[in-house]
Amino acid sequence: MPLVNAKCTNCGGTLTVDSTKDAAVCDFCGSPYIVEKAIQNYNYYITQNIKADNVNVTAKGEAEKERLLHNAETNVKFKEYNKAFDLYKQVSEDYPDDYRGWYGMSSTISNGFTKIVRDKSKCKELHDYMEKSLICCDQNDNPDIKGQWDEYLSFEKNTNDRFNELLSDSNNLSERISRLNKAFDETTQMNKSANADISNNSYIYLCILFFVSLPLPCYVTYKTLSDIFNDKESSTLGWVVEFGITIVLLLIPLLILITFIGKIISKKKSKSIRAKTDTELKAIQIELDQYIKQKKDIDSKIIEIKNEYYLYN
Repeated sequence: MPLVNAKCTNCGGTLTVDSTKDAAVCDFCGSPYIVEKAIQNYNYYITQNIKADNVNVTAKGEAEKERLLHNAETNVKFKEYNKAFDLYKQVSEDYPDDYRGWYGMSSTISNGFTKIVRDKSKCKELHDYMEKSLICCDQNDNPDIKGQWDEYLSFEKNTNDRFNELLSDSNNLSERISRLNKAFDETTQMNKSANADISNNSYIYLCILFFVSLPLPCYVTYKTLSDIFNDKESSTLGWVVEFGITIVLLLIPLLILITFIGKIISKKKSKSIRAKTDTELKAIQIELDQYIKQKKDIDSKIIEIKNEYYLYN
């Protein structure tokens, strides 16, 4: 005989009955009952308990999820973004179909969508989490998420474009400043050389040397010419030697004179170079000061953007 579980329709006691019988008496309260109805009563009782258990489990799960979300939102208010991220992450792991976990992680990574993430891996996480959030989100329940994300992407693009533009301008100015510094150094060296040449007083010593060396060749020349005109007897070799000595002695002051003239010309040229380099140095310094000021202003803006809009986590 097949025995099955049943429940008394009078007292609710759990019974084991022969399903082939039409009726029986309850072992607990002694009341008669119809077997089919007692079996149905038992099955209904089991079904209702299972439903109740499922409802309780679901209710507990929803309560736990809301608790995590509430704590995460509280930490966001306190700007404890790392703690909030961990709570949102737990929600996304336990309840992956709820967009709020994914949305919360992307929000906390960017400090509430107010900062741009410079770290490439973190930036990729931010975008991945937001894509999952949009997939899970019912736009009818929360239509603002897509709009918020589009607004953030626009903010991210505009800020990055501005930052990269300023960075490029700063680099270009650095190159210009480097070239100007090099030109300034080269011009300064030329100016120093010109000043050194101008300060050189060797031409004075050459002038003195010229006048000191001049009497001897003049005397020898005079003596030689006197001997010639007075028909003083001398051998041909003697005349040649005397004439050669005279030429050599005359060349000495002549060379000194040529050197002296060269020094005067060089000094004049050096003065011209110094005047030209002085002008060039002033022009380079003015241009250099302008570029340095521009670069300083641009670098200040770069630092300002970094501090205000960027996260380097």
